[in-house]
Amino acid sequence: MFIKGKSYVRREIHERYGGQQQVGISTPADHPIILLFTGQQGRQYGYRDGWTKEGVFLFFGEGQRGNMTFTRGNKALRDHIPDGKDVYLFEYIDPGIVRYVDQMLYIGYELQAAQDFENTLRTAIVFQLVSLEGFRPNSDDYDELETTFEALSMSELRDRAVDAYEHPRPPRESSRSALFRSAAVRSYVLRRADGVCEVCGS
Repeated sequence: MFIKGKSYVRREIHERYGGQQQVGISTPADHPIILLFTGQQGRQYGYRDGWTKEGVFLFFGEGQRGNMTFTRGNKALRDHIPDGKDVYLFEYIDPGIVRYVDQMLYIGYELQAAQDFENTLRTAIVFQLVSLEGFRPNSDDYDELETTFEALSMSELRDRAVDAYEHPRPPRESSRSALFRSAAVRSYVLRRADGVCEVCGS
């Protein structure tokens, strides 16, 4: 849909795909996508988006005053995997002009103390995202991790898979945690399917 590193006029993106035009988390109603926009202008609201040395992108949730909650865009981003929506990250390079960064994958969140635009201390949701292109665990990693789940019952596997998306992980643990959690979900889905495609039934 988008070319990595290419610049776009944000208004034209919304004209084609829809979605809210004045927020950092835009959720088009007619397309299974979520559009994220980051930039220096967010710092006036206490947002400090950016990359960690481990390659995790920290993205502050929406909400300009008061404690952030998992509603609207924040809920959509947290639930994008089970909801079947792709996440695309853009960064502002000029007013109204954004550069496409990458397709991203949500791996967790943390809560931080931050100030809103009225300099009032509040709790902020900080999403942990990784590049989908860069998140390519090799088969050896998967084989090693999936042996961890072989002895678990179906209900235990489901609990592990659900837990993968409900508990925050600090950024320093995100890369390994994401791989472990992905293996948990994959193991559960394969066990549940029992060799039958859940789409076509073959």
